[in-house]
Amino acid sequence: MNIGKVKHFIKKHLLLVSLHIALIFTVLCGFALRANHMRMNDLKEQVIDFDHAGDFESMSTSLKQLRRFVSSHAVPNFNEDPATGHLRLFWGTGTFYLQHSYRRAAMAIVREAEYQVEAQIGRNAYAEARDICDQRFDSWSQAYMNCFLSEVDQRLPADFAMPVVVLPDPSLFHLSYASSFLAFDWASLCLLIAVASFVAFFTTLCSSVVHMILDKRRKNP
Repeated sequence: MNIGKVKHFIKKHLLLVSLHIALIFTVLCGFALRANHMRMNDLKEQVIDFDHAGDFESMSTSLKQLRRFVSSHAVPNFNEDPATGHLRLFWGTGTFYLQHSYRRAAMAIVREAEYQVEAQIGRNAYAEARDICDQRFDSWSQAYMNCFLSEVDQRLPADFAMPVVVLPDPSLFHLSYASSFLAFDWASLCLLIAVASFVAFFTTLCSSVVHMILDKRRKNP
């Protein structure tokens, strides 16, 4: 038996097998990462829907499920980078805003000040300001609150000490859960197998090329 031919046969088939395994598990990794991303989006949408409905108990449960899923899975996500404004790859949920929770927390503080003002001057300057700013803005935002407080201030007597309204910090309602690049899930397992197979393929390929060059030099000294 020709040992050289046997080695060549083994290397040739090892190259083919490792390449096919690498390609198959690369595709499987892509499908698994896509499934992780879709599941994360579903859970995040549930949180946003419960936030809109004011269902705090369900929102809290969904947030726990989202955090648990993201921490145990590799979850790719394209989001806008706040620093550059360009899309870039994040691992995790990216930043999302509990807008309605912020609005409810802010309005609870505003209503308390509203009751104090109305009790002292007998006029609901807050309701008047709210009507004006509702016409200027389609959604709740910090710009809306700036408009609102400015309009209230214009409607109060000059000598009236307006109650101090300290709104919640909006950053507390911006959430982001990060995932690791590698986790104990199918996507990471497929990725590791694909990387190992590519390493085996290129190692075998380089070895074959080196042996081929050495053989030619021996035959043609």
